[in-house]
Amino acid sequence: MALNRSKSEAMFERAKKTIAGGVASSMRAFDKPFFVERGEGSRIWDVDGNEYIDYVMAYAPLVLGHAPKVVNDAIREQLDKGLIHGTGCELECELAEEIVKHVPCADQVRFGMSGSETIHMTLRLARAHTGRNKVIKFEGNFHGTIADIYLSVTPQIPFGPDHRPWTKRQVTGQLPSVEEDVVILPYNDLDPVEDVLKAQAHEIAAIILEPVANYNGIQPPAPGFLEGLRKLTEQYGVLLIFDEVVTGFRMAPGGAQEYYGVVPDLFVSAKGVGCGVPMAVFGGRNEVMKTIADGTMPHYGTYNANALCLAGSLAGIRELTKDDGAAIKHLHKVGRSLRLGLNGLFEKYDAPFYAQGVDPFFAVVGQEKQDTRTYRDTLTRDYDTARLFRDAMFDRGVWSIFRGNFVLSVAHTDEDVKQTLKIAEEVLQSEKY
Repeated sequence: MALNRSKSEAMFERAKKTIAGGVASSMRAFDKPFFVERGEGSRIWDVDGNEYIDYVMAYAPLVLGHAPKVVNDAIREQLDKGLIHGTGCELECELAEEIVKHVPCADQVRFGMSGSETIHMTLRLARAHTGRNKVIKFEGNFHGTIADIYLSVTPQIPFGPDHRPWTKRQVTGQLPSVEEDVVILPYNDLDPVEDVLKAQAHEIAAIILEPVANYNGIQPPAPGFLEGLRKLTEQYGVLLIFDEVVTGFRMAPGGAQEYYGVVPDLFVSAKGVGCGVPMAVFGGRNEVMKTIADGTMPHYGTYNANALCLAGSLAGIRELTKDDGAAIKHLHKVGRSLRLGLNGLFEKYDAPFYAQGVDPFFAVVGQEKQDTRTYRDTLTRDYDTARLFRDAMFDRGVWSIFRGNFVLSVAHTDEDVKQTLKIAEEVLQSEKY
């Protein structure tokens, strides 16, 4: 039986009168109207009083869960000292030192407020450092919504041959010229990368990728793919950039580069690095970061390293990384238990679903029970049926991202997993797919 959300529906009608589309982010328009009263740990309560196990986690920033005490206490302590000062403070040094200590490629860093913004700055840095204009991006990877890289995230047919996809703008309003300097290639395939580098390395500043592709389901890197990219970029003198907006401080204290043992030249982290506050960071090798330090490519931002966000982020990072990353190990444990448990139920009830991805975040998709490797593999999925399962879970108090993604947090417990699997079994017993 569907939950009563009449107050949320009324609030949505109210919001539409003054907020374009009734939502503050277009991503939220794909879900049912849903307004929240409060969140705590792994749970969230809507304005109608319904309680949910939350696997959205604000689309991944809440790696410690809702309202973590260590972050809240740090923010409260900072409030009376000032929110933003327009110059440096000790917190800035402390947070930079923590990040440099844990992230393998980071000799130096700079701070920002969002993943989209810092990815944009990282690409500009790569171009300034190398003196080249073009970058390689992988089809289906998402690097934020800044125009010069918001390309070929979910391209529709026609989109070119498998080995050399066309570069396609993602939304109306982007200038045609943004397509000129971005080469799109298939994820998890080294041969096209080598072909392009042989022919065009002198034009290419960098290769950017999500080390775990997050947007179209969750696609882990194929064995040898990240290692192969590192070898090719070193061979041809091209920078390698890891977009760790989602994987940073989630896959491991040092992100996916620590987890997979492949060290890029530059990285970006957001979401997890803030533990709920708007915080982002980019950085890398001294040789590259010198391009900012010496003024060749200035980096500005009024809200960069504001004291309030520094305080929350620093407290969160210390909580995630203490005791040899025990919190992140717990996150992996509960995520693995849930992912394998769901796949066991799908097998038991012969349901046309599969939970694919990595332990901290995965997606329930409508497909054969095997991992997809590229964006085009995902086009055979039955999205409509998978959405029916997701909505049935939502109506019983389990909230996941509308695309089927489950995002785990340190606050999730074995009991949360047990309850989620119980609800999933009830759905599979009562619904026909």
